[in-house]
Amino acid sequence: PELSNQPFKKLTSEKILTFLEELEELAFNFDPAIKRVEKIKFAFGMNKYLLYRESLELTWETPFYSFVISVVAKSDKKEASAYEWFEGAVLDWETIKERTLLACKKAIALSKAEKTKSLKTSVLFPPFIAVELLDLLKFSFSGDEVLKGRSRLKDKIEKKIFSKKINLLDDGLREDLPES
Repeated sequence: PELSNQPFKKLTSEKILTFLEELEELAFNFDPAIKRVEKIKFAFGMNKYLLYRESLELTWETPFYSFVISVVAKSDKKEASAYEWFEGAVLDWETIKERTLLACKKAIALSKAEKTKSLKTSVLFPPFIAVELLDLLKFSFSGDEVLKGRSRLKDKIEKKIFSKKINLLDDGLREDLPES
């Protein structure tokens, strides 16, 4: 398939530090309940991929950008922390700002949460938890592993195994994802 090269935006330390300071300020100005930023990290570089298959050798590089922020909120009940992250082959400052605000919202909500009695109920997982759960099963979902018969799904091709409300897509050609 045709792969498009994403441009690499080399950033200066000064620009990164300025942006991280802006994100901290954004978090503190979001709500007085935000008491501290536990962690804020930004990294960037190039991933080099080598693919060897029979007599074919392919190599290519793609940029990567990653960001993580962890904030602490305090209510009259307790302190709680929450985090958000971003990874991608395309640098998207607006998405990083949105993730910062989302971490703040989650920390504030957790700081106001109260313990209740145990019960059985339906659960709606936020996307980052759903991703972590699927990460435990990623070996089973790998098309290569299914075709080689090493996945528990090897005999399930073309068969319904999950609710119709769940869609899994393995697309190695998406330009904006880190391992495409």
